Amino acid sequence: MLVVLAFLRNWRATLISAVALPLSAVPTFWLMDMLGFSLNLVSFLALTLATGILVDDAIVEIENIARHIRMGKTPYRAAIEAADEIGLAVIATTFTIVAVFVPVSFMPGIPGQYFRQFGLTVAIAVLFSLLVARLITPMMAAYLMRAKDAVGHEEGHRDGIFMRGYLKFVRFTTQKAIGFRAPWSLGERQSRTGETTTYSLRHALSPIGTIVAVVFAAAWAMYFVDVLLISSVQPPSGQLAVNPLAHYIDVKWQVGLFLLGLLFSPVGQVLPSYYFTVTAAGYAVFVSVILLFGVPGSLFPPEDESRIVVSVELPPGSTLDDTAATTDAMRDVVKDIDGVKSVLVIGGSTPLGDRDIRRATFTIILDRLDNGLERKLIDLGRALPLVGNLIPEISSHGRLRPQVEIEAEVFEALKAVPDVRAFKIGGPGGGSRPFAYDILSTDEDDLDQAIRKIEEALRAEPMFLNPSTEAALPRPEIQITPKPEEAARLGVTVQQIASVVRVATIGDVSAALGKLSIDNRLVPIRVQLDEASRDNLARISALKIGSQAGPVPLSAVATVEVAEGPSVVKRLSRQRVATLGADIAPGFVLDQATARFQEILPTLGLPATVKVTPSGDAEIQAELLGSFVNAMVLGVLLMMFVLILLFHSVLQPMTIIFSLLLSVGGVATALIVTQNPLSMPVLIGILMLMGIVAKNAILLIDFAIEMRARGMKRIEAVIEAGHKRAQPIVMTSIAMSAGMLPSALGVGEGGAFRAPMAIAVIGGIIVSTVLSLVVVPSMYLVMDDLSRAISWVFSRFIGKKEVEPVAPDPLVMADAVARNQVDVGILQNRIAALEASLGRRNSKPHAAE
Repeated sequence: MLVVLAFLRNWRATLISAVALPLSAVPTFWLMDMLGFSLNLVSFLALTLATGILVDDAIVEIENIARHIRMGKTPYRAAIEAADEIGLAVIATTFTIVAVFVPVSFMPGIPGQYFRQFGLTVAIAVLFSLLVARLITPMMAAYLMRAKDAVGHEEGHRDGIFMRGYLKFVRFTTQKAIGFRAPWSLGERQSRTGETTTYSLRHALSPIGTIVAVVFAAAWAMYFVDVLLISSVQPPSGQLAVNPLAHYIDVKWQVGLFLLGLLFSPVGQVLPSYYFTVTAAGYAVFVSVILLFGVPGSLFPPEDESRIVVSVELPPGSTLDDTAATTDAMRDVVKDIDGVKSVLVIGGSTPLGDRDIRRATFTIILDRLDNGLERKLIDLGRALPLVGNLIPEISSHGRLRPQVEIEAEVFEALKAVPDVRAFKIGGPGGGSRPFAYDILSTDEDDLDQAIRKIEEALRAEPMFLNPSTEAALPRPEIQITPKPEEAARLGVTVQQIASVVRVATIGDVSAALGKLSIDNRLVPIRVQLDEASRDNLARISALKIGSQAGPVPLSAVATVEVAEGPSVVKRLSRQRVATLGADIAPGFVLDQATARFQEILPTLGLPATVKVTPSGDAEIQAELLGSFVNAMVLGVLLMMFVLILLFHSVLQPMTIIFSLLLSVGGVATALIVTQNPLSMPVLIGILMLMGIVAKNAILLIDFAIEMRARGMKRIEAVIEAGHKRAQPIVMTSIAMSAGMLPSALGVGEGGAFRAPMAIAVIGGIIVSTVLSLVVVPSMYLVMDDLSRAISWVFSRFIGKKEVEPVAPDPLVMADAVARNQVDVGILQNRIAALEASLGRRNSKPHAAE
C-alpha cells in the first residue's frame, strides 16, 4: 500500500486498493473449506503469492481511474470510462493466470499432492480479485475519489527524468534507423555524381561486421552439413570438424558475436531497429536458459527444522534390551551438545513405522531457531562490507547455531557408539534419505557383490556422507535341511518335518490349538519347547518324527546346523532389492550427487543382472520435472487460447507468450548469486512469474491496440502504451517484490522453504519488468509486420474482409441527435406555418356565394 501512496500520492486511492485484499482473500478461505482444503504450508504459500496479484488488479484499476480524473473528468465519469478501458486487460490477465495454475493442480503422483491445493487456491483467489477489481473498486472510486485529487499532477504535466529517459530509449529501439549512428565522422568522400557524403564509424565497421557474420554462418553451415549428411552415413567426425570454432569460442559467445556482426553489416543498416531489439532479447533469453540449466537442482532446499531424525539399526540377533542399551548410550553422547534440547527414543520401530526389535527411531529435538525479522535484518546488515561492524548486536531469542553444524557434531559423536548403524532420514521428502537408489537383481550373490562395490566407491567420494545400504543383513539361524534319500526310505515327508519343527519352536497353528474355557472365553493353549531347548541343537535334533518304521529322531531324516541367512527378504518388481542411501555433504545438492553417482556406476563393473534405479527424493524429483513440464506446456496452450479469444488475433498473443521467457534471466541470476538450487519452491515461483510477466505484456498490448483503433500510428501507439502503462506496471512490480522481501529473508517457521521461491520471484520480476517495457513494444511491431506479410500473401486467395462500420463516439452521437432534433423542430414549424397558410386560403368565401 505504501507503493500506491508513493506513486499516486492519494490516501483515498490507497484505501481503495487496500480494501481489495481482504475482499478477495476472505471468500477464498470459504471456498477452500468447501473443497476440503486444509491450512498447511502449501496453501499458505499459495495465499502469500496470490496476495501480490490480488492487489495488482486493484492497483491497475485505481491508477487508470486516477489518470482519467487528471484529464478533468468527474470521479463518477472517470470510474466508468476507466473501468471500461482497462476491462479487457484485467480480464485477460486474470484468466491467463488461471490457465497457468489450474493444469498444475492436476499433476499426477507425489508432486501432484503438493501442487493440487496450491494451484486451485491461487486460481480461486485470482477469480475473486477479478470480481473485486471489476465491481467494487470502480464503485468505491466513483463515490470516494474527489476531483481535487488531480491537483498538482494534472494530465499533461512534465514527465519525470526516468519517464523521459524511458520514452527516449523506446523511441530509439522502435525507429527504422539502425546501426551505430555516431555523431562524429571519419572524414568525407566524394561520389561519382559529385556529392559529398560523411564517412561515419558505422560505414567503417560494416566490412568487419560482414566478415564476422559470414565466418560464424559458415561454421554453423558446416555443423548442419556434418549432422544431416555425413553423420547419417558414418560416425560423427568430431566436435572440431563439426564446428571449427567450437574449440576456441563457446556457443553462446558465437551467437552473440554473430548477432553483433549482423548489426554492423549492411543488413543491419536497412532493417528496422525493433527487429534487432527482439533479436537481442532472444539472445538474452538464450543465454538465460543456458544459465538456468546450469543451476543444480534439488527436490527441496535445505531447511532448518529444529529436529534431527536418526534411524538406528543394531546387528542381527540383537534383542530389545540391546537396542535400549545402545540408544541410551547414544543419548548420553549427544545430550550435552550445544543446541540440543531433548532426545526422544522409540525402540523396536523404524521411522517409517516398521516393527523390528533391533531398530529404533532416535529423534533429537533442537532449540528453536531465532529466525525473526529483526534477527534477519541485523544479520544482513552485519554482513555488509565497511558498515557491517557499525551495526550493534542484539540479544538472541533462540538458537543461532545452524542445524547443519549441529548435525555434523551429532554424527561425529555417534561414531563412538559401537555396533550400531545410524543415519539421518526425514525432511520434506518424507522418510527417506537425501540420496537414495534401489539396487535390484535376480541373483542374491550378484546383489551382494554390487552392494559392496557401490558402498566402497561412495565412501571414497567426499560428496557422500555416511553411505549405507538397507539390505537384508545375514543373521545366525538354525537351518534344517531334509535328507531326501533317508526320508524317502523311511516314508517321511517334508510336511511332517516342517510340522514337527513348527510345533516344537513356535507352537501349532491357531486352528489346531486346544482351547481352555474361562469365564465364557476360549483361551488357546500354545505348547512349545522352552527357550533354552530351542537354542540347543541336540534337543532339536532329537525331536521324534513318525515314520513307517516308528518314531525316528529328526537328525535321521534331516541335517540340523547353525548357519547364516537373511533376516528379511525384500522384493521390488519380483526382484531382490536393497536400498542404497547417503547424506549429501554441505555445499552440494541432489542434482550434483546424482550426476556424480551416474559417473561412478559405469566404472564399477557391476554384474549384468544388477539394475540401479532412483528412489526417494531422486525419483520424486524426476517425476516432478516431467509432470511440471507437461503442466506448463498445457498451461501455455490454454493461455494462448484465452488470449486469442480476447484479442481476436493469433499473432499478437505470441508477443505475450514470448514475453514469458524474459523472466528466465532474472531467476537464473538470483539463484546463482544467492547459491540456491532449482527446487520445488523455485518451480512454484516460476509459475507465479508466468502470470506476472503476462500481465505486464497484456497491459501494453491492449493499450496499443486501443490507440491504433483511435487512429494513432502504430509506432506512436506503442510509445504511448509505454507512456501510459509504465507506471502501473512498475507499481505492481514494486508492490509484489516488496511483499516478497520477508519471505526472501527466510523469516519465520518454514522460511527456508519459502526463501528460494521469493528470491526467484523477485529476480524474475525485476528483470522481466525492465525487459517487458522495452521488448514488448518492439515485439508487437514485429508481429504486426508478420501479420501484414501473411495478409499480403493470402490476399490473393482469400477475399477481402468486409469492414464493419465504426460505432460513433457517444458524445458525438448525442450532439448529432441534438442537432437533428433542432432541425426536426424547424421543419415542424415550417410545416405548421404552411398548413396554416393553406387553411386560411381555403377558408375564403366563394364568388358564387
